[in-house]
Amino acid sequence: MGAGWVNGQALQTGLRLEKRVRQIEKMMKHKAPWHATMHQLHAVIDPAVLAAMQGWLTQLQDGDRRSALTVRNYAIDLADFGRFMVSHGGQSLTMSALAALGLSDWRSWLAAMAQHRPAAASRNRALAALRQW
Repeated sequence: MGAGWVNGQALQTGLRLEKRVRQIEKMMKHKAPWHATMHQLHAVIDPAVLAAMQGWLTQLQDGDRRSALTVRNYAIDLADFGRFMVSHGGQSLTMSALAALGLSDWRSWLAAMAQHRPAAASRNRALAALRQW
């Protein structure tokens, strides 16, 4: 191997890294923080449930020092779950409604997730977020 090949490989690696950084920066510009995602739910989710969700997300961000993208994605997962349960149950999502969720409700949510999120990693992350919450 010559020095030119090594330098060429280093240049290609550097270009790939620069491209990835630009992609992440572009993504960050167009994505709302998790606060905006939770704010949209005031009309359909009980304030106590919303406060519990926001408290957990704040703990993740400040206490556990999770990345902003992780917290935002967990907020989206919780919001999607809340919206689904409201449409599925036909009423506002309250703490008592959460406690009364049955196996069929969870299976319905998982089936809806499979239709709307084809990537298994996204579904698994959403399920992990709900387990932790």
